[in-house]
Amino acid sequence: METTTSSTTPSTSSSSSSSTTANSNNNNNTTTSTSPITISESPTNSSSSSGDSSTSEPTTVTSDNNNNNNNSNSTTANGVKNSNNKRPLTISSYNNNNTSSSSSSSQGSSNGAIVQPNKHSKNSNGAAATPKDIDDTLSCPICLQIIKEPFITRCGHSFCYQCILTQITDKTSCPICLHYLTRDQIFPNFALNTMVEKFSHSHLATTPPIKQLQNTITHENISITDINNIMATLMEKKKLLELQDQQVEYEILLDFLTKTKGQKMEAYKQLKKQIVLLEQDISRIENETSNQQQLTSDSNPSSSTTTTTTSSSSSSSSSSTTTAVNNVQTKDSSKENQKLENKKRKIDTHLEDLQNCYFSTYNEIENNNNNSKSNGNNNNNTSSSSSTSSSSSLSNDLLLMEDQMNRKMNNSRGLLTFSKNLSRFTRYNEFKVISTLKYGDLFNTSSIVSSIEFDKDDEFFATAGVTKKIKVFEFSQVTMKDVDVHAPVKEMVCRSKISCLSWNTYFKNQIASSDYEGIITLWDVNTGQEMAMMEEHEKRVWSVDFSRTDPTQFASGSDDTKVKLWSTTQKKALTTIESKANICCVKFNPSFSHLIAFGSADHHIHYYDLRQPTTAVSVFKGHRKAVSYVKFMNKDEIISASTDSTLKLWNVNASESCVRTYSGHSNEKNFVGLAVNGDYICCGSENNGVYTYYKALSKPIVTHRFGANSGSGEETDEDGTQFVSSVCWKKDSNILLAANSQGNIKVLELF
Repeated sequence: METTTSSTTPSTSSSSSSSTTANSNNNNNTTTSTSPITISESPTNSSSSSGDSSTSEPTTVTSDNNNNNNNSNSTTANGVKNSNNKRPLTISSYNNNNTSSSSSSSQGSSNGAIVQPNKHSKNSNGAAATPKDIDDTLSCPICLQIIKEPFITRCGHSFCYQCILTQITDKTSCPICLHYLTRDQIFPNFALNTMVEKFSHSHLATTPPIKQLQNTITHENISITDINNIMATLMEKKKLLELQDQQVEYEILLDFLTKTKGQKMEAYKQLKKQIVLLEQDISRIENETSNQQQLTSDSNPSSSTTTTTTSSSSSSSSSSTTTAVNNVQTKDSSKENQKLENKKRKIDTHLEDLQNCYFSTYNEIENNNNNSKSNGNNNNNTSSSSSTSSSSSLSNDLLLMEDQMNRKMNNSRGLLTFSKNLSRFTRYNEFKVISTLKYGDLFNTSSIVSSIEFDKDDEFFATAGVTKKIKVFEFSQVTMKDVDVHAPVKEMVCRSKISCLSWNTYFKNQIASSDYEGIITLWDVNTGQEMAMMEEHEKRVWSVDFSRTDPTQFASGSDDTKVKLWSTTQKKALTTIESKANICCVKFNPSFSHLIAFGSADHHIHYYDLRQPTTAVSVFKGHRKAVSYVKFMNKDEIISASTDSTLKLWNVNASESCVRTYSGHSNEKNFVGLAVNGDYICCGSENNGVYTYYKALSKPIVTHRFGANSGSGEETDEDGTQFVSSVCWKKDSNILLAANSQGNIKVLELF
């Protein structure tokens, strides 16, 4: 409510006595101003001894925001006395700081008391509020900070209680208008105090508690005793927090130590078990070696005795013969020693891999026995279980004896299995080049050989690639040492670049090819003519493969994400498998014509039963890039190659997790070839090399690097752009065919 001053207070001047309003402007015009600030009714007693007893205090006052100069009219309370005056309304700090002359006024209305706020206002960051942060209506004209416990004067100005009290103690005049002012003429401003509280709370709401505590300690008048109490509380809190943190640290440390101990104990048990196996096998081998040495020593005396019973007439010739034999034996023994040293060095190179192979052999046997034992227990539980205590004891003894016998047999079987693996691993040391030939013409700069395949009898092999030609060579002629130039016995020309070849495993004259136009062509090798063309694929076909168990069926995989099953007797596909990614390779199971595996650009190997082509039997996941090749090592195991530079072994009957990963070659973007032969795996590499792996070991056992001049065929320095593009084993032999991106084909032999 806005009101004007309804009464004036008498004032005394040196020149004249006149009645003026509480607010005067700089032009000395007596006007009546309004103020929105309202206070409760608070009449006061005048300190002068004279006045009109009928005068009463106003219920409202006005605020004057203008500063009056020295010649403005001043109002006084001299001579004014009101016998009906009431005590002024007070707040707590006002009551505490009032002198004895005004202490009686604290008996007024207690409903107006408020709690003393902070000395200075804080902004949203917890710092002291600056004048820019404070509304003009909420700032004290004396300290220029937000008003703390606001009091209003008779002349209508509001100040902090402490500020105005200090001012009128030193000088009895209003700091703004210089009107006469005493302690009895200031009153609590509750409306302004409410506004100040809202302003303070809005700023304190965003201030963190710790900041508020710091500000309180910094700006409040706190005694040393209070500070000591606060410090003691803080120290206790600090100790409690430190104890809690230490407890957490101990719990974490204990958890770590417990887990580490558990792991080390498990490793210790495993290590003890491995040491026991090693000691048993060492003892067994030492006994076998001792027995063989005994047999050898027993056979030597008889031969020496027979030798010494010769006649004296032939002693000289016998001596010379013995010397020659000893020389031959010395040469043979030196070769054997050298061979032995080479094998030992090879073992040292692959020691960790061989150790893993050794222990995994025993683990596999143990797991198989445990599975068999659990199955046997289940069968026994289903049979009659009625037996006497004596028979139960007897059966326990028999089981114990049987377990001991099985353990010995398992150890012998494990040692025998690993011995075979070690023998195969150390059998070969390197590749020897038997022959070299060219796929492309002399003037072809790009002659990538994409596929090499032997026929069913390993008498002929065919090569194909980007020159659009299928060349058939006779293996016996290629390996003849007295022939320098090797010409194909048959040559067939295709319409497009050839990606893959597959020779029929039953009909020797039949071979299939796939090309970049998406066409699969059946060829008669004897005549060199096309037998049939299948053109259902919409994009490039990467792979084609004949079934080994059904020679009339073959499959193809294409960039159109489809695998198609074909018959040699018709041009229309028998079955189509829809995939979600480009098909890079396809291969039949060697024992079943209805099972097929294919690799694709989705990094997975898909295993399908063609009798139910809508759902995969298994999907093997583990490669990080596209799967470029899949081959069957046997009916249960698949080997896959990927452009992530790894090969992976999978078991189709076990879980879909990888059995073993082979690494060492380089393959990130090209088709480099993949071939299997028994337990040996061979692939090409993008460093123009051939890498051979043994199934039980994850690192290559033999490598061969070759480069060749495109014109002369002679060995040259390595070219970083060349890579091995295709490999093929001659079945059941140590002969390998390898071709690279320059069109050079090598016949290699492991020795």
